[in-house]
Amino acid sequence: MPKKTGRSRRRPPNRSATRSTASRSRHPSAGPSDLPVPEGSEGQDLMMGLRRSLRSGDPAAFLVDASAVVTLATATEADLPDGWVGLLEAMCEIDIAETTALLHVASAFAGDDLSRHRLLRVLATRRQPMPGYVTGLREARVTSAYFMGDDLGDGDNVILGIDFPDGTRMTAIVYIDHNMGTIVKDGFFIGERVELVRERYLELIEEQGDTTSDLPPMELGEARGRIEEALDNLDMFHPDWEQDGWPLARPLLELLLETMPEPDEVSGAAAPEVADVVSAFWLSPEGAELERTTDELDAVDELFDFAADHSRDPLRWSPVVVEVCLRELTFDPTVSDSAAEQIPRVLPSVIRFAHRTRGIPPERTTETLAAVVEWAPVLEAGRAMGITAAIRESEELYAAALAGDLGPLMRHRLLEVLGSEDAVVALDDTPHPDEELDLSNVPADLHERVTAISGHLDRLCAGGLPPVDTEFRTVCRRFLTGVAARGPEVLRRRAKDVNTASTIAWFLAKENNLIGPPPDRLRAYTLVEVIGAPSSQDRAWALRDAYTQVEGSYLRPAALGPGLLVSRRRRELMLERDRYW
Repeated sequence: MPKKTGRSRRRPPNRSATRSTASRSRHPSAGPSDLPVPEGSEGQDLMMGLRRSLRSGDPAAFLVDASAVVTLATATEADLPDGWVGLLEAMCEIDIAETTALLHVASAFAGDDLSRHRLLRVLATRRQPMPGYVTGLREARVTSAYFMGDDLGDGDNVILGIDFPDGTRMTAIVYIDHNMGTIVKDGFFIGERVELVRERYLELIEEQGDTTSDLPPMELGEARGRIEEALDNLDMFHPDWEQDGWPLARPLLELLLETMPEPDEVSGAAAPEVADVVSAFWLSPEGAELERTTDELDAVDELFDFAADHSRDPLRWSPVVVEVCLRELTFDPTVSDSAAEQIPRVLPSVIRFAHRTRGIPPERTTETLAAVVEWAPVLEAGRAMGITAAIRESEELYAAALAGDLGPLMRHRLLEVLGSEDAVVALDDTPHPDEELDLSNVPADLHERVTAISGHLDRLCAGGLPPVDTEFRTVCRRFLTGVAARGPEVLRRRAKDVNTASTIAWFLAKENNLIGPPPDRLRAYTLVEVIGAPSSQDRAWALRDAYTQVEGSYLRPAALGPGLLVSRRRRELMLERDRYW
């Protein structure tokens, strides 16, 4: 799904506005092959990064880096070659402040008592003084949570206050994006107490002129439930998502989430049912603006269904939701063309109704309506291309085939190849005669070039390859002169004559079902070897469009007609016609 477009003038403060410099820093990342070699350059860089963050005095800076290193080291330990020493094992042997701090963090993450006690035995021999947030990570607790939502519902910030046994305070900020599937899009830590961070957010909100947001506290169980659900969705929908220091901070976040109460099974207000919303819309002043035609009824149903599927709330409409909606419905074959045609006209009424129902400020409604004007042309242009109709037709054909009825699919293919029902009925397998190259309709400036291209094709057809015979040469000559007469510009473009000949030979051999295993067919590379030049699929499409005078596509190619099909190919089609027509 697309990223937020930033149209709004009043929105929750940008998260980077409160993200400290230290909390954004990254340690030099070590891959699995680097981890066992702490003495090497990568290991030295890793130690220098940990030293800087440890000496910064910022608990967030060190704990995020150390947590990521410990998690990566633990995950790769089982895959080490025989005789190699893991990073944590090496840290046990290197007695310096950075390794001692790292082992304290590892003990907080240790998944079993045996591993933890082993690390604690090593730590009992260490004498470097450590900050309380390092030695007390295992006892750290999330003690408060605040919620900052967007009035249009594009995303939420969940702000967590974290307390350490020695009195150190830290804050976690988690951004949950609903337009990407309710995922944790960003998460980071700040080495300050949550009250200061909250005050900073409130100041930024006030500077933007918003007096409605006060960052209310939320239940710890609800906060945990929202974040864990969004982390699960992240793994499901966008497992490779990265942004700034995310997911570098994820291990530390997940460790601290475990200190919070278990979430309730049901949290938050339930979204209204789509059917109830649709009924209320048609009884509203906004619904009264429309004529209630069948197409309008369908369009309204599609829009509310989309919003419910997209964000689990049929009343949530923002500029981003509008953009996603109009982009996705452009190529949705389940939406009829007649309903899609009405969507740009009925969507403003849907938005005004939804915003009035939810109490959205007028200026936000204006922004959302402007998005309709911006993105409606995308829907209209995409539908005009006919791609959606072709997808729908294709799905219907293959559905019938899967049900055991091959007739619709085979009849469609006959029309696709031959161009019309009359051509299908009149099809015969009389071989095309040996025709000379006819330049009568070819522009004079192309005579020499067409003759040269034809010479390469003649050489191919005289090479003794069974499927590429005199009749195939006639087909090639007809196609070449037809392209020159109907779309001469494509032959005036800069290209080698031999390459054009190779493209024509490959394209017509494919259309005539001559590409395949010998001896009845020939391999595509054989054509290239005999002609001595490569073919081009893009140029083949350009030549085809010039010949047919129709711009085709891979979903709906323009028909060449029986005049360019050799007798053996027409005989194959006749068998299909007799069986399925």
